[in-house]
Amino acid sequence: MEDYATYLPPPSATHEERAAVGHTPPQQKPTIFWIGCADARVSEAKVLPGKEIFVQRNIANQFQVFDGNAIAALAYAVSLSTIEEIMVVGHTDCGGIHACYDAAHDHPPHLHWSLWNWLQHLKMLAITNKDLTQRQLTELNVRVQAANVCSVLSTVTNRQLKLSGYVYDVGNSKLEEVKLDL
Repeated sequence: MEDYATYLPPPSATHEERAAVGHTPPQQKPTIFWIGCADARVSEAKVLPGKEIFVQRNIANQFQVFDGNAIAALAYAVSLSTIEEIMVVGHTDCGGIHACYDAAHDHPPHLHWSLWNWLQHLKMLAITNKDLTQRQLTELNVRVQAANVCSVLSTVTNRQLKLSGYVYDVGNSKLEEVKLDL
């Protein structure tokens, strides 16, 4: 077998030198910025096959206006001229939703303090909306996170982008739109 390293340009090669021999990385051209849950069952690539997607994932698809990582990801995503839509995507059978729903109904699961810290806003949402089912809480969470995105969007871009919300049903693999009140 031939030495793989002989096909690679030297680490010190400039961008122009790499381009001259065809060793430049492909440019990303995502059309969607996906804000979703870190759950392994919800792969944006499987939900939207064939689409190039810039992704921000975390527990329970939170977008908090004080989260520097989320703001930075949003700012970078909208700086890409190819981004046309921002999708906030929750999903059925979400562990974060379950934990906060159970906590609101006096059955909080034992979770590490860092998880409760991360989920504090979702937990308060569940407590103030105890009459909702878990599915309804999932949809409300999508609406709230989309509103959070909307509240900071004008600080990172003046572009008019589509902002949409969805719930992915892990049981039937369908993406269902959530009506946003923005």
